[in-house]
Amino acid sequence: MQHKYCFEAVHRMLTDVRSDDALFGGVPTVFGGDFAQILPVVPGGSRADIVNACLQRSFLWPSLRVLSLHINMRVRSGDHNQRFVEWVRSLANDTALDGSIPILPGIDQYQATDAFYDHVYPPALLARAHVDQDTFRDRAILTVRNDTVAEINDHILDRLTGPATDYHSVDAVEADPDSTQDQPAAELLQTFNPPSLPPSKLRLKVGAPVILLRNLYPKEGLCNGTRMVVTSVGRRCIEARILGGSFNGQLRLIPRIKLTSTEGELPYTVSRRQFPLRLCFAMTVNKSQGQSFNYVGVDLRIPPFTHGQLYVALSRVTDIANLSLLLPPNNTGTVGNIIYPEVLLRS
Repeated sequence: MQHKYCFEAVHRMLTDVRSDDALFGGVPTVFGGDFAQILPVVPGGSRADIVNACLQRSFLWPSLRVLSLHINMRVRSGDHNQRFVEWVRSLANDTALDGSIPILPGIDQYQATDAFYDHVYPPALLARAHVDQDTFRDRAILTVRNDTVAEINDHILDRLTGPATDYHSVDAVEADPDSTQDQPAAELLQTFNPPSLPPSKLRLKVGAPVILLRNLYPKEGLCNGTRMVVTSVGRRCIEARILGGSFNGQLRLIPRIKLTSTEGELPYTVSRRQFPLRLCFAMTVNKSQGQSFNYVGVDLRIPPFTHGQLYVALSRVTDIANLSLLLPPNNTGTVGNIIYPEVLLRS
């Protein structure tokens, strides 16, 4: 969900351009949103700060008209899937399900990581990934934390056939030229791997799925969040094929670029020259918003820790038969769920 300031910025820009105080400058505007999904991210913010960042807390809200959609177009038809749709909807809107809830029967559950990985990415599928570039288009593992994403990606990359190529970054600190502060060692900078930057050591194989971390050329489909599969690795560029969307199947060349860490994310503002890519056998639940997959595995060894994460993770799949969960050892078939009733729309 977008921060309320995004909408207020559009409103103020249009009213300035038109010298008109009408809502959004009098331009007919439609916003799509799901208030059950993950709320705006407020770094270091409390629950009150997060709720206050929602559109419902904006001065624009009383002037907006709410339209509701009632048919889930993502999930396939069938009695099992219909029960699944109703259950997933209740996760985000039934306040009685705030806490530990039982998992719906019919969803595959695993407690062994190897069996879970084999279910989502069968060994036979990984063996032909270097020649079948649609292998990973409709599959993903979702997890709640970035460190778990890196762990899963490294583990599955090792299972992929073919040699690995390592790309090391060139890191520096963006400092004031007149500053007398000592610069940190390059070895220290290479230990920083925040979500906004690619890893300092990027390991790739032909056939591996990757996700783009920056808008390189939106008109040609190279946007932040675009999923691709590596088709060739070179010294100065990487060739990749786009997975899904309007440019599905088209080849693109990805160059090394200079990227800068977000302010306050690290002790220093770090610039890193690296390919703007990360592996995406797995991705965070937050990153998966707006995407659909035929096969989804959800790593719930670490329970969801914010509003809407469980709802978003489970609703990425198109068929309950292709959904699997990885649970902690000795789990009794329950999972954590968090709801903020104060942000939900009331019908």
